[in-house]
Amino acid sequence: MFITSPDSTSLCLRFSSISRFGRRGPILIDAISRKLAVNIKQANPEHPASVEVMRYAIASILNLVATILISIVAAYFFDHVANTVLALAAFLSLRMISGGRHLDSSVGCLLLTVALSNIIPFLHLPDTTIYILTSVSIVIAFFFAPCNMERTNRIPKRFYPLLKYLSMLYIASNLLILSTTICICFFIQCLTIIQWRR
Repeated sequence: MFITSPDSTSLCLRFSSISRFGRRGPILIDAISRKLAVNIKQANPEHPASVEVMRYAIASILNLVATILISIVAAYFFDHVANTVLALAAFLSLRMISGGRHLDSSVGCLLLTVALSNIIPFLHLPDTTIYILTSVSIVIAFFFAPCNMERTNRIPKRFYPLLKYLSMLYIASNLLILSTTICICFFIQCLTIIQWRR
């Protein structure tokens, strides 16, 4: 694996400022989402959803938007916006059909996504490694996809086998593209669907 990166001191300074913003972001998101949920409930008291349910839904959307925006802003400073957008698209699109576990902390999720989406574009894998990691990802998807879908959507369980094979086919498409960024993002996403039996 090869890594091409700018001056390490510059990288540390940039990530330090991003992480400080990332720690404050979720607090602001929670405050905004709660205020919006209360306003919606006051405007429509008959709405069946509780304030807490609406707050969670709004916070999820705002957290996703914030994560994408912060990742792209960071990528602008590192001069690889296109590859960061590709990394986010690969990870999020596969996650939509394969599911996956979530971190307990929204702060951790935000910072990890920002970091990975801006580190992965610096990496370069030889074709052989891409073939191996992609093949491993396909096997993981076969055994574990979809995972934890009931928490994030209302797709009927009868469609889960279809989601499994769609995930496998989607991952396999990189055997033709041979993109390092897509390969690593798919592999990391597949690690989040592994369910260890106790």
